[in-house]
Amino acid sequence: MELKIVLLALCVGFVCGASYKAAVVDKSIEFNENKAVSMIEQAAQLNVDFLMLPEMVASSTKIRQLSDAAKEASIYVTAQILDNTISGTKTNYLFDRNGTVISNPSDTFLADFGVIFSLVNVEDLLMTDAGARNVIAFGSAPTQFLYALQSSGAWAYTTRSNLITARAIYGGQTHKHGGLVVAELNSDRPNTFEEQNHHITDLSQVTSEPLRGSGRKQVCHEEFCCDFDITTKSALALPYSLVSYSGVQDIGAGPVRVETCALVACSGQQESCFEELERNKTNVFEKLTISAYFSANSKQYPVVISSDVTFDDVTFIQRNQSNHASVELIRKQITSLGIFGISKDLETQDMRASDDMSELFDYLWIRLRVAIFIISIYVLEMM
Repeated sequence: MELKIVLLALCVGFVCGASYKAAVVDKSIEFNENKAVSMIEQAAQLNVDFLMLPEMVASSTKIRQLSDAAKEASIYVTAQILDNTISGTKTNYLFDRNGTVISNPSDTFLADFGVIFSLVNVEDLLMTDAGARNVIAFGSAPTQFLYALQSSGAWAYTTRSNLITARAIYGGQTHKHGGLVVAELNSDRPNTFEEQNHHITDLSQVTSEPLRGSGRKQVCHEEFCCDFDITTKSALALPYSLVSYSGVQDIGAGPVRVETCALVACSGQQESCFEELERNKTNVFEKLTISAYFSANSKQYPVVISSDVTFDDVTFIQRNQSNHASVELIRKQITSLGIFGISKDLETQDMRASDDMSELFDYLWIRLRVAIFIISIYVLEMM
């Protein structure tokens, strides 16, 4: 009997997944380095194991204060700190429960509660394969492309990982306590994927067409095409746009090709396509399917923006051999639904276009040769 109790305790604590409490600073809070120590003290009062602070500018004196505060609170603290000297170097810091300072920590570390964390920079996140179920991403999320602000949550859902960023936690139910957002996370079984950012960035560079009701529609941006299959049972309460985009963007880790298909609640005419929508004004879609063939070697991610819908309500299917991906939603109210793909192969689309042009030249050359042959025979007969 005692042996069973011991085995059960081991299963709960380690083998079957340890649970831990993580916290980040609420993104509605205007944060600076002078608030860092008080946030650490507040996290300790909430029995937080791990606190991720936003990017800040700090001196060596402030770093020592953070170390002392982490030791006093007996919690792990991480932050990306910008040196306040002329060089302005960004450094990732990890403070353990003893206040020990680790600058630019290695790719992984083992916490004292039995969880291995993978450490990455947020700009590298979208091109990262999850080697661990628990990931800490330093830095600020990219903002350069449609769905950029939703990209971290989309990555966490697709890889089924707990993800802690400077201003959000993915993988567990979050609660606000004062200026902190806190979540209880299971190290082996992330179970809740909330999309926490409803802002949509600039739509001025995309190809968009207004949604005019049920039916199938294809929208293309250059050579990249998105297929939409939409069923509604009532008139649209809001204007929606069908969006397609393909282009090269620099997301911090260097240029990548971004391809996006989306349904967005707006007319598509304004540059910033966002408004906080009232629930009774959104439209219920009986069925909504979005799909596309993406560039080779790209990684695709689904995005859903809604007051009522989470990632777990979405059916997302990837067919890696054909680079095809689709996302589907049934009987839900949404602000936006879509897929975006990220690839480091910048020439994929250009090569696709050049292949099409090459086929056209081959076709014209064959027709020209036939014409020359016929004219030659005619000239010989005339002689």
